Amino acid sequence: MTIIRTDELRLATRRGPVFGPVSFVSDTPLTVIAGAPGSGRTPLLLTLAGRMRPSGGSASVLGDKLPHDLRALQRRAAIAGFHEIDDLEDTVTLAQTIAERRAWLAPWWAPKRRASEDDVRAALAPVFAPAAGSAPTGGTLVRDLDELSRARLQLALALLAEPELLVYDGADRLQSEADRAAIWATLARIAATGVRVIASGTESAARTARAEAAAADVPCTVAWLAPAGAATSPSQTIAAAQVSAR
Repeated sequence: MTIIRTDELRLATRRGPVFGPVSFVSDTPLTVIAGAPGSGRTPLLLTLAGRMRPSGGSASVLGDKLPHDLRALQRRAAIAGFHEIDDLEDTVTLAQTIAERRAWLAPWWAPKRRASEDDVRAALAPVFAPAAGSAPTGGTLVRDLDELSRARLQLALALLAEPELLVYDGADRLQSEADRAAIWATLARIAATGVRVIASGTESAARTARAEAAAADVPCTVAWLAPAGAATSPSQTIAAAQVSAR
């Protein structure tokens, strides 16, 4: 099954090109959009999640065609790790954070309820397992979480929507190499459950992602993003589709 297919996909504003043209194919559970800072990785991820409308070209994500099926894709895709889009509130507890996200996802008429400790454990299990005992409790304040735990919490909140696709943009903001490797391992575990994952990173991050994906036996495709305005050559497109690792 083809997860992503883009053909000359691009985005431009009045100030100039933002990304593209981009052409690549991915049929693996984990896809890494790799490129230098400023290459347009974040806008491309938001476009592939149905949150931004491309200026030209075409794309298909999980069978939804962009830009025609933008709203349908929005309902199937969740995003996490996007600066100023899903930032966490430091002054509340994890239980409050999870309860608020569940209330936001529920129908407007559904009664709001608190998140119990069991609710918190269930929400965090997909992103903290298999490190038994490492997950924080519901009473923990968000501001008391370390950097890696904050990143995992963002992933957990996104997964509460039960998406078919998770799009993540926060790996490169983690300061330590160990934390970056850990978050790629977490993304690979999520992909192994059947949720398709698209994430961004530098060339170094792409190497880490492939290593962690291989360790989890999850096929991974890396699509190399050239600077905006630089067309992707056919050879680059083929390479992007063939770097999947098992």
